Amino acid sequence: AVIRSNAKVRSSPIGRFVDMSETSGLLRKTQGKNPKTAWIMPETLKRNTRMIAIAKWVMPMVMAGFFQVFVMLVFGRIATHLYVQEMLYEVKHTPLTDNAPKPNFDTSSSYNQSEVSYGSLNDPIQFMIGWQFVPIQLLDAFAALFPAFFVFGAIFFDELKVWTQVMICNTLLAFGKGVFEVMTIIPDSIGWQYCKDRLGDEGVKWHSQPRSMGDFIWFEFHKFFGGLKIRYCADMMWSGHTYVVTLYALGVFELCRRQTKKWKNGNRLSVLAVVALVAIIQQGVEIYYILLNRFHYSIDVAIAVVMTFLLYTNGAVAACAKSWVRLRERERSAHFKQEEFLILKVKLSELESDGEVIIPPCCLPFCCHAGQQHIYDDEDIVRLVSHPVTYDDLKPDTQIMQDIKNQINELLESGEIANDDCNHGQQAQLYHCLDNMAIYNENIPNTVITGKKRFRGDTSECKKCPFSKICPDPDDLGASSDW
Repeated sequence: AVIRSNAKVRSSPIGRFVDMSETSGLLRKTQGKNPKTAWIMPETLKRNTRMIAIAKWVMPMVMAGFFQVFVMLVFGRIATHLYVQEMLYEVKHTPLTDNAPKPNFDTSSSYNQSEVSYGSLNDPIQFMIGWQFVPIQLLDAFAALFPAFFVFGAIFFDELKVWTQVMICNTLLAFGKGVFEVMTIIPDSIGWQYCKDRLGDEGVKWHSQPRSMGDFIWFEFHKFFGGLKIRYCADMMWSGHTYVVTLYALGVFELCRRQTKKWKNGNRLSVLAVVALVAIIQQGVEIYYILLNRFHYSIDVAIAVVMTFLLYTNGAVAACAKSWVRLRERERSAHFKQEEFLILKVKLSELESDGEVIIPPCCLPFCCHAGQQHIYDDEDIVRLVSHPVTYDDLKPDTQIMQDIKNQINELLESGEIANDDCNHGQQAQLYHCLDNMAIYNENIPNTVITGKKRFRGDTSECKKCPFSKICPDPDDLGASSDW
């Protein structure tokens, strides 16, 4: 193995390893060739073959792009077609009478065919903001800022897990937007007159005729190769601009959180606060102009933000993203030659997770991850690994080992426990800790279940364990035998 000259080689009880904290490159296996350090995606290339590494980055992007720029747009074209058909019929057969008075209530809708928001739904927030024309191209460019920053940052910092999670969310949000657009046709928020201007005479004519699913698919495909290029109407639920900005802003924030984890706390919080503030301001401006132009209803914007947060923080999405990262890895870590075992002193109360997330088998498309996921925060993980048993602790003549022997011998001589009762007690306590987290019995080792059944100190006949501790503290040995 070849490393850069400023890397440190340290010794440990499990062998020699390379401390990569002071290197910008990773180990590269060599077979008689000049060693080279990958300058892009170094950890992914270390853990995977080159072809698998490329596939892991490209396939989520292709999937998200396909749903974002094709599947969602096909659904949007269907919604536009149905809306145009409805409005043409309404305008022809239900005209407003010439002497109709203006409504005596506040509404963002208009009942005059030549005015903005004719045929739209009443949106009180839009009514308060008012209306002003804003070029759609400006909103498109504004919404593309955070995706551009995220794509560059994820590849530059080699954050495959964050990349995959964002792409999965983008896929689901694009598919969901398309499906909900055609489930219920919501009148375009800017109204029929401006919808016609957006489509043009040729677009209105195309949508006014009966069309098949094949026509919609071909229309969206052909526009990339010289076909008719027109926007959409009635593609309301939910706002694509808003979910794109929100999703990729969350991705940028997580990239910054990961890359500043070694910084001083004050500096780190300052950077994260700046990123969050920029995201909030940018999102606020984008939402304001969307509503000002009546490009979407306010409910479209609100639902887009809520759905993005729900998906990005979803346990099934996180599990799927991590499974994709670990798929066919030749090495779990880019820093060690192989995985090793550690002996840890862990309190069972700290082993229990903060919560459980159930992924049912019907949770498409994550049915392959059906089961239960457990939630641990950073502090939980640190507590679990903060008390390793060192080599010196395991020596027969150490005080720790002698104390354990003395405690067990005293209990054995007094007849309070049988020979295997202490081991069974540990297994029983571990069983009940796993049982509190609703872990399926078939996933628990048989030795743990057997120890629980054989431990005579466990008087529980149901799920919960009534005792609080099995092995007493050394100071309590002489005070009470009721343990």
